[in-house]
Amino acid sequence: MLFDYRFGRPTKTAHDVFRERTGVCRDFAHLFIALCRAMNIPARYASGYLSDIGATAEGAGDFCAWSEVFLEGRWYPFDARHNTPRIGRVVMVHGRDAADAAMMTGFGEYLLTRLKVWTDEVDDFLSEHALTDSLKTRPLSEALVLDQSSGRLIL
Repeated sequence: MLFDYRFGRPTKTAHDVFRERTGVCRDFAHLFIALCRAMNIPARYASGYLSDIGATAEGAGDFCAWSEVFLEGRWYPFDARHNTPRIGRVVMVHGRDAADAAMMTGFGEYLLTRLKVWTDEVDDFLSEHALTDSLKTRPLSEALVLDQSSGRLIL
């Protein structure tokens, strides 16, 4: 399977992804969900922000789609694009598929001119007060910035 933004299209089905062997994260999630359901494994679509914590530059943080399967009483994330466990997933939507759970629905013309995102690993043992205080300050590291002209992340 080849990931590339130029292969994404809103009408692409799981069958199209299987046949063409190309797509974006949404398409990979659709195919994974279809294959799971064919084996009677409960699966759902998830979308949100995938952090850059512990990732290489190629795996930098981005908005992303992935799948989740229900096994042994809980949901487990599976990311067919990155194919490696990642921490710092910020789930924005769940649904049966992308049509059921759009991350963003726009009406009319719009132009994203700037987007900055920081993610930091949080110590599980921080008190609620300490965690709240840490959210009031800007991180020391540089933010990932979406360049309007290319649509690519600048590190």
